Amino acid sequence: MEELLSIVKPILTTDSKLQSNNIERETINVAYLICFYGVAKNAISSLKAILFKRYSTEVVNALIDECIKKKTTYDKNIVYFGGHQSRLGHYFRHLFQTVSFVDRAKFLTNEQKYQYVKLLRAQLTTYEQALFFFNSLSLLGEKWEKNEWVSKYKMIKNLPQDFIEQINPKSHYNKFLYEWEE
Repeated sequence: MEELLSIVKPILTTDSKLQSNNIERETINVAYLICFYGVAKNAISSLKAILFKRYSTEVVNALIDECIKKKTTYDKNIVYFGGHQSRLGHYFRHLFQTVSFVDRAKFLTNEQKYQYVKLLRAQLTTYEQALFFFNSLSLLGEKWEKNEWVSKYKMIKNLPQDFIEQINPKSHYNKFLYEWEE
């Protein structure tokens, strides 16, 4: 989470290179994609390919160059943003397929569907819910929002107020009450 927020803060607090009507949303997308793919030599082509779908070459290269400059504290030869695709990819695919299965189940009532997904949500730590929030607003997780599952199943209901610095999840998902509002 610290790594992800270290990308978000500079983009939100400076004159951003991202030209958009919703700079926070674009910042979340870019930050998550950089965190997910990383800027290591073996991942940079995948990152560029997905960022080029929405942003100019100049903007993408400038953002990546800034990320490459930051090195880990334990080894100055290793970039800080090495990527987490191998750890997060299967995790979010599994979560998506599970919710998709429950949502499509014709033998369950809507209340039963909600209860099953609630059991799944209960397994998520606060940090996992925060990462899920970022994923759902990125290009990689856009189907969560398209299907309206984040709101329908209150997937981030248990995120504490002000848990994510500088970003309020309620400004993106406001069709349900968060635990801190009840």
